[in-house]
Amino acid sequence: MSDFSKYSRQQLIDLCRTNKVKGFSHKSIEELIGLLVNAGIKPAEDSGATVTAIASAATATTTIAPETTIEPTATTTTTTTNKEAEKPRQYIFYTGWNQVLPYIEEDSAKLVVADVPSSQDHQWIVESVRIMGTGGTLLIRGFQGELPAIQHSLHASWITVGSEKILILHKEPYTGSHKTVASLYNHMIEKTDGTILLPFASESIGKLLRNHSFIAMDDNEARVSQLYSLVR
Repeated sequence: MSDFSKYSRQQLIDLCRTNKVKGFSHKSIEELIGLLVNAGIKPAEDSGATVTAIASAATATTTIAPETTIEPTATTTTTTTNKEAEKPRQYIFYTGWNQVLPYIEEDSAKLVVADVPSSQDHQWIVESVRIMGTGGTLLIRGFQGELPAIQHSLHASWITVGSEKILILHKEPYTGSHKTVASLYNHMIEKTDGTILLPFASESIGKLLRNHSFIAMDDNEARVSQLYSLVR
């Protein structure tokens, strides 16, 4: 018979969410097990991992199951040296945004950068705004259509960079000026002290992410491979 001792912290959190067990944030594995036991939740027979997360300076491609919750700021029980602990946490998922964004907690990212494929549903914007909260910034290159209804009151600023229009959603109107998209991205990334979210893998931002924590995803294998090669 299996027991909770075989579960990872992330799997225990997933069980809490699935069974509506409250109070699991920032809890250790032992505390999470206590919450589940007190709630009368029994472990499943198979506790195999549903997702492989890469939390190091190197990145890798992986897939993610819809029932998995991502906590990019969560601590781990692995012993590391001080040098390893300082490495950015980087994730690349070879899957669509709708398989990842709904499972990322609020206030998990400070900056969202998107080079938008023309055929994408704009519902990803709603999820991105939820994830970044009121203090974050969302940059959208190649946006077309109308903005969907979003929870937070953010200012929508259109700026011209070269021959392109960039949409910026922020708590205040954006008044900066940039000659190239790369310089705009670099400016935003360097002033960000938190995780960066990429709903779509993009080569135009790749090298700028090497020393930063980020979560990226795409169901296009070529874009995922390109981003991976740029951040290595």
